[in-house]
Amino acid sequence: MAETYFAGDLSDFLPTKPFSTDGFNAATRSDLGDTFWLGADLAQNSRALEQSMANLAVDPVLSNQAETSRSIASNTTDHLIVQMSELLSGDRLLTDQVSQPASDSLAGAWQLAQAQLSQFLENPEFEAVMATAFGEQADANQARQIIADWGQGQDLPALETMPTAVLQARGAFSASSQTVYLGQDWLEQNSQSAIAAVLLEELGHALDSRLNVTDAAGDEGAIFAALVQGQAIAPAALASLKAENDHALLHWQGSDWAVEQAALGEFTVGATGQVSVEFVFDGGAYTGELALFSLTGLESLMPGSDAYTAEAARRALSGSSEGYVVISDAKQRATVSGELGERDWNQGRSSSPVPVALTPGDRFGFMLAPNGSVQDVFNQPAGDSKQRPLFSMAAANPQGLIQMGQMTNGLFAMEDLRRDRRSDDDFNDLIFKVEGATGQAAALESLLPRRYDWQNTDTFERILAIASPVPPAGPSPNPGGSPDPNPTSNPDPNPGGFPGNPDPNPGGSSDPNPGSPGSDPGSSPGIPTTLLTSFVDSLVKFDPAYSETAIAALSGSQITLGDKTIYIGTQQVSSNNQNPIISLFDSANPLNNWTRTDYETTGADGRGIGLAWTGSDLYGVFTVDGTQGNSSQDFRRESQDAQQSWLRSYGQGGGPKVSVIGRLDLATGELVDAAYLSALLSDGKSNTLVVNDLAVNSAGNLVLSADSFFSPRRPDGSSMEQVGPGDSPFAYTVEILPNLKQVVSTQADGWL
Repeated sequence: MAETYFAGDLSDFLPTKPFSTDGFNAATRSDLGDTFWLGADLAQNSRALEQSMANLAVDPVLSNQAETSRSIASNTTDHLIVQMSELLSGDRLLTDQVSQPASDSLAGAWQLAQAQLSQFLENPEFEAVMATAFGEQADANQARQIIADWGQGQDLPALETMPTAVLQARGAFSASSQTVYLGQDWLEQNSQSAIAAVLLEELGHALDSRLNVTDAAGDEGAIFAALVQGQAIAPAALASLKAENDHALLHWQGSDWAVEQAALGEFTVGATGQVSVEFVFDGGAYTGELALFSLTGLESLMPGSDAYTAEAARRALSGSSEGYVVISDAKQRATVSGELGERDWNQGRSSSPVPVALTPGDRFGFMLAPNGSVQDVFNQPAGDSKQRPLFSMAAANPQGLIQMGQMTNGLFAMEDLRRDRRSDDDFNDLIFKVEGATGQAAALESLLPRRYDWQNTDTFERILAIASPVPPAGPSPNPGGSPDPNPTSNPDPNPGGFPGNPDPNPGGSSDPNPGSPGSDPGSSPGIPTTLLTSFVDSLVKFDPAYSETAIAALSGSQITLGDKTIYIGTQQVSSNNQNPIISLFDSANPLNNWTRTDYETTGADGRGIGLAWTGSDLYGVFTVDGTQGNSSQDFRRESQDAQQSWLRSYGQGGGPKVSVIGRLDLATGELVDAAYLSALLSDGKSNTLVVNDLAVNSAGNLVLSADSFFSPRRPDGSSMEQVGPGDSPFAYTVEILPNLKQVVSTQADGWL
């Protein structure tokens, strides 16, 4: 893929024609730097002086003086232009290069996208996907050839980056120039999988431009990207995407560019539907209200129009899945008080994060009533000045300017003064934290004028700590001198001092598997010390390129441990082979994210079906239908030291689906311990057993609930004897040590 970046060199532009700042909006101005605008203002003032001197020449009394002054002004202008060129050469005005880490991420993202495109070409539903994304008239054979060429790196659109504050999106595509654009600061802050997803979306727009004379209905790029990645799109979601207007007009370097965008400022509700918003900092004198509102069905209204504003306010006031008012500055006190360039405006009663119930997978945006209420906005949607509401989506704001920036994952800041008027652009007037939904905005650093240095203050550090709190240091969790059940450099996540949560290892008895990395959940705050489980009975597929939003929308098995959410499922490796996959996303620190696909990599089919957290250990539950390859390629690499032989491998035969439970390192996802669990056929071959739940008993052992087909096993692996009526499957429980080395007991209804 071509990697051409904006040169951003205005030094050639200045001497050739009168300089004007009219071609730059306020967002762009803030990107260019104080050095540039100081020089630009001087140049404009000098030209104004020169013009004034020319006008004076018509006065015969002043003509002699005017001639001299005009000469001085002209020389001054030339001198300033030379100075400007020198200043520009040393000031980074626009994005002219991408950092090495971002370049590496982009290269890796393109490899992921290429692999997905290549796999997509083998999809038997290829023609149906083309029709869904681009319309029945789209030529599937032509599409196949274009995608095949792209997979080989041929005939690709150009790729350029620009400041996200100007692009106002994660990515965009211009059909006229056949160019894909990515927001640079967004690129530098996101994972390869997230970048790959946006690349596929913009390539979808590019493909549509080559297949259709007129643009396909809705956001065809998003539809294409989702289907290429194997995501199922619910009928309601597809209808919403078909109705979405993804077009925008960018003003850049004196020209208007029509593009199709991957929008910023929109949020997607997580799988649970539970979203919370916390009022973190109050940095403005205004006392307004912040609301969220569903975007479903708003596609027919022009963003920013009176009708759009009134409907957004109506939804916010409904207090339902359509929307909520989540912050009322006049009444609520923010979590953090202090100064960020202005006096401390924080007042009112203390408030907690506001929980709201939304529809899983729905999209929503934020609306700020700057100095009034949402009810005021509903009553007078055409309000101007300080009554004009401001939105998280730039398209709904005056002149399409950005009013919301992102400080870090889940932490956002809004500017409460219209940026097309006299705004101070300090972007600290209302700072809030979002949990339970994913969304992105332009990076705060790309929006702040250079004169603001409040990011170096203690107050700013305390605000960031809200997004990624560090637990305070405390006394030793094991002060009695008994052996530490978790002898590592990290504190024990469950030292027995949490009220209402008994120590799972009372009395200081030694860990049956001391020092195992699987027993250390890391330092993430808020990790629960109680049992959490999640199992599904349906096949949920995703791969390493999927974003968290895409995975969450599949409604598969997932558990949340503080800032970390873990998902388990199945990767379709080829048309006839599946492997398990687990992904962890850390909202506080994306550097902690990981994805593992190495649990079982043979030709046998392996799937991920469940997750469990016992308060100290993470477990994954899998199924596999046989054994192929060597033990280093599947769960056998960590099951060979089990005491009972049936726990060590699949056993005889092949085809029936048996279960595997694995203990995992929370920090990396690495398999630490494993045990196979199977039923028996009368000929001694393994038969189907599927685990569907997990508990912890009073002894601290795991109790697995399962369906056993035909003969359940005794602890030594031998076949039980049926003593009562009943047909397969039989309810079956297995008690096993936490380190998965030994089965303590088994029980099945009607069997001994």
